[in-house]
Amino acid sequence: IAFTDPQIAMVGRHYEQLDADSIEIGEVSFSRQGRATVMDRAAGLLRVYGDRESCAVIGAEFFGPRAEHMAHLLAWIVQEGLPVSKVLEMPVYHPVLEEGMRTALRELARKLKLSGQCRPEDFAAAPGS
Repeated sequence: IAFTDPQIAMVGRHYEQLDADSIEIGEVSFSRQGRATVMDRAAGLLRVYGDRESCAVIGAEFFGPRAEHMAHLLAWIVQEGLPVSKVLEMPVYHPVLEEGMRTALRELARKLKLSGQCRPEDFAAAPGS
């Protein structure tokens, strides 16, 4: 985490460390994120990386408002090897910046499902998938 303004954070594996053929990427811009707009901090980008084989969230890179808080959550997610479907089952209230993270995770879930590598049951009950 770099405590700049906006903050910068990298969690887990970085894009350069990954094989592009074995991952999917979920992305969200904070320029259109509700809470960031209300805070007058509507700038930033989050990318989350998921493994096509395991459907696990394996890394993230981002800059934006209060990135340190999402980095903390994502570090737990990566450490536990959680599949994106399990992460999407966790509650996120409104309005918070973490809703942006949820948007990126939903995009990642859609891409993993479309890649055909993840088991269908990984997404059967995932909210937003």
